[in-house]
Amino acid sequence: MKRSRRRWITAVALGAMLSGQVAVPLDSAAALDPDHKDVQTATPIKHVIVLIGENRTFDHVYGTYVPKHGQGVSNLLSKGIVNAAGSPGPNQGAAQQFQIGTINPVAYFISTNKLIDPHKTAYTPFLPTPEAGGAPPLPVTLLQLQKDPVPAAPPFDAHTFSLTQLATLTQGIEQEDLDLLTTGATGLTNCTADPTEPPSACVEPDTRVANFASLPNTVCDSGFRVITSESRTYFPHIFSINESMWPASAP
Repeated sequence: MKRSRRRWITAVALGAMLSGQVAVPLDSAAALDPDHKDVQTATPIKHVIVLIGENRTFDHVYGTYVPKHGQGVSNLLSKGIVNAAGSPGPNQGAAQQFQIGTINPVAYFISTNKLIDPHKTAYTPFLPTPEAGGAPPLPVTLLQLQKDPVPAAPPFDAHTFSLTQLATLTQGIEQEDLDLLTTGATGLTNCTADPTEPPSACVEPDTRVANFASLPNTVCDSGFRVITSESRTYFPHIFSINESMWPASAP
């Protein structure tokens, strides 16, 4: 009985998460076509739900997506914010970023259009410097992982890990994709002083981004390309090129 109750709670929580993540709520999608008869598809699949990973947005993946004839999409390209190659478009000003000085009323989800006197101002003259966050600066070696597995994180060192070991660590990944687990280190500063411990990221600007200290408050050509390259690794079925998660340098 307790197990059934836990499964029911899990199912409800998962359903709530999905309905909150997708661009169009599930009930709205059903209302548009309640009998699922209006949309003619080549297969029985009529709706595809795409879950975007943490710290990613729809435009990271579909920013320059061009839909088929008769279909539409609201993204950076369709709004003219960027061109097809990722360079600034005619409406690049719509990408301007702002900061707020006051949050009133306080809420978990905040809409700047509903705040009272938020003191909303545009970043000027430049955007804050981009940071690499917690992205690992170096691959973790097998000995480092064995000594202290808790702080260890991919990528794994290709010289000390075999494909068999990588398959054991990350069960479910296809054999031909295992080598991707050895890519993605930023090459930035390692803040772990002890070389026998797993590497850790420093709080520092991401110097791989061109002109990182003077990014204009509009569409940044190199910045958008870095994000797009990153998305190609996460979603290889969308892009025809597989690149490392965190490129060594901005294209």
